[in-house]
Amino acid sequence: GWVASAPSVPASAAARVSAPSPSCVLEARDAYFRYAKDADWVLRGLDLAVMRAGIHAVVGGNGCGKSTLLRVLAGALRPERGRAKNACADAQALLPQDPKALFACDTVLEELREWERRCGYGDAAVDAAARRFGLEGLLDRHPYDLSGGQQQKLAFAKVLLTDPALLLLDEPTKGLDAPSKCEVAHALVSCANEGRT
Repeated sequence: GWVASAPSVPASAAARVSAPSPSCVLEARDAYFRYAKDADWVLRGLDLAVMRAGIHAVVGGNGCGKSTLLRVLAGALRPERGRAKNACADAQALLPQDPKALFACDTVLEELREWERRCGYGDAAVDAAARRFGLEGLLDRHPYDLSGGQQQKLAFAKVLLTDPALLLLDEPTKGLDAPSKCEVAHALVSCANEGRT
């Protein structure tokens, strides 16, 4: 796959950077990753620089390594060769491709409240997130009883409640109808305008 970003940072420019600048949030240099020593490389010679405050897209076909790239940048996977640096590792949220991977509670409301002590948000933030993503009538339902699009919006609302400086989103609009995709797009623009990446 290839990386498109706004503003765009060509791989050659990323390779010339000698030290990450204060505005560089993510950086990979000559990073290689594979899932087993005898497996093919999923990432080969990756050079990447992502600047703070913006929306960036990783685009490519199925199986080209987009999810692996996000997990390497998040620090969930370590490159076998080269390096990946994440200046926001302590203030990031990773939304996996399958939103069910984030669900551990019996109701939508409990899901939205699961991290409130650790992340310092309260009932007002939970109520606002439920309203923003059309979940207010579903709060007593089990997350697995929601439609795929509702699950996606619940997972997105849940990670936004953590107030991350960096959002790593793996197919965040999968299963969403056009109005819901617009909701997600507006939320992402708001995040970027607040200085998030």
